[in-house]
Amino acid sequence: MKIAQLLPDIPNLGGLATRTFEQWKLFNSMKDCECDFFKITKKKTNDFEKKKAILKHTQYGLSLHQYEVSYNSSVIKDSIKKLNNYDILWFNHACPHINTVGEKDSELWMDLYHKTKGKKLVVISDVYFDKYYPWFLNVVDSVTTILGIGHGHAASIEPYLKSDGILKHPFLLKEHEAELSQKNRKGIIWAHQWRAWKGISEYLQLCNDLNEPTIFYGAGMEYYMIRKENPKLFERVIGEDKFSDKIWNKNSNNVIAGTVPSSEVLKSYITAKAAVDFTCVNGSKKYRGHYNRATLEPMLYKSVVIVPKFLVKPYTHIPNDCVLKVEGTIKDMTETINEILSNKELRKKISNAAYDWIHEEHEGKKILRSWINYTMDKKETISASNGVIAKKGQWWKN
Repeated sequence: MKIAQLLPDIPNLGGLATRTFEQWKLFNSMKDCECDFFKITKKKTNDFEKKKAILKHTQYGLSLHQYEVSYNSSVIKDSIKKLNNYDILWFNHACPHINTVGEKDSELWMDLYHKTKGKKLVVISDVYFDKYYPWFLNVVDSVTTILGIGHGHAASIEPYLKSDGILKHPFLLKEHEAELSQKNRKGIIWAHQWRAWKGISEYLQLCNDLNEPTIFYGAGMEYYMIRKENPKLFERVIGEDKFSDKIWNKNSNNVIAGTVPSSEVLKSYITAKAAVDFTCVNGSKKYRGHYNRATLEPMLYKSVVIVPKFLVKPYTHIPNDCVLKVEGTIKDMTETINEILSNKELRKKISNAAYDWIHEEHEGKKILRSWINYTMDKKETISASNGVIAKKGQWWKN
């Protein structure tokens, strides 16, 4: 079984890179599987020189490299010929964000779907289908399987397509093995992009009143917005800001560590009491059920995961007893976090339940094998619902 994983050429892939790379290792650890990674480009050349996939940390964030396949008209035939060597084309991103009308070769990416022989599996990794991917509906009749990486992601395509299910984040569990203890743990980890819908502003408002300091990894639009438009918030709650090489408040123990290798973030979970994901803390319907890999990773290291109620059952498959669930006012959430994190036995109970659950539910080989078999056995392809198709970046109704 030969599998090609594909992603468009995006400077900062973030969690897409770590998941795709871990899937690459998982596929290649299966006896009957061989997997390669291809970055989809518009270059006038392909890169098929034999090499292993590598995950790189750059000034822009995370990127993944192995082979490159282009839909430029000068090499598209060679690209199709290369991809025809694979049984499954596993698209970890539906299509390029921009399908510019009139731009040379702008729609030739569709040939990677229409003119290749292997079965196509597509993973939806965000909730912006109607904004970024409407033209994906032009190729959906070539797709066998379409999955959401989470429940919110799958729900985002339901007005147009029926998903086949959820690709629960697959983990290569042996790579996350570590000596774990609840002794001498300290602090809370923020490992998500700084985006408004991820609840960064709400968390900043309460973090100074927590009994544990927070290390903030990553950056993003909201970091720059706050620094520019509301610097007093940083002056109140942030101590050292390594991203800007600045001390905002010498009396604060909260630190902005900026972008670092993912291995450093994972290592931090081993000694942290908790990690936080405030996605949908304000109840926005758009982001309900929108968890990601960084939501789950702390469970592998017995770090308690703090989340709003919209990231657990019934909105996702995550059990309530595997997290520290918060709701209510800023004051309510602050009190809940302080109370539970100060209780060692309760922390232990939550983290052990989460550790057992994620090892049972997110064992990577089992997850990937089930969707390989499903895709190879499935006879029909996907069809768009409601008679809606996309053409040249615009909506058209039959």
